Amino acid sequence: MRRIHLAAGDRILSTFENSDIGREPGTTYVDLRHSLPYADRSIDVALISHALALLQDRELVIREVYRVLKPGGWFRIDDNPKRFFFEAPDPDFDRCVHRFEVMRWLWMAGFQIVTTMDPSLTLIPEAPLVVRQILEAKTWHESMTIEARK
Repeated sequence: MRRIHLAAGDRILSTFENSDIGREPGTTYVDLRHSLPYADRSIDVALISHALALLQDRELVIREVYRVLKPGGWFRIDDNPKRFFFEAPDPDFDRCVHRFEVMRWLWMAGFQIVTTMDPSLTLIPEAPLVVRQILEAKTWHESMTIEARK
């Protein structure tokens, strides 16, 4: 199973191919302002954590993830709920985006939204074990999560 962790920064996941624009140890260079350097339908699971709202072209990243995922592949987005606001943006956070806007971009790319949730909830049973392990590890606190399936 091939898994990619985009914009990993220093959060290295041992079972993923970790990538980042920086030169963090354990990552390969991937610039999310351009097409992803993976073949069409070559990835099983893609994860982006605490970075999507900070990117310039969020829609491009979502379209590219859809392109590289295999049919039935999973895409998980984790971020601070204050960046993915529901009612009004938090004035203390720059680069906020409405949750429904993210879901709209996912739908437009062709994804099926599987769940939007708080990390304290249980994932749906059919989610791949690796996705459940990420959640159970509680690596990220106070996350807002969207999972989508190709």
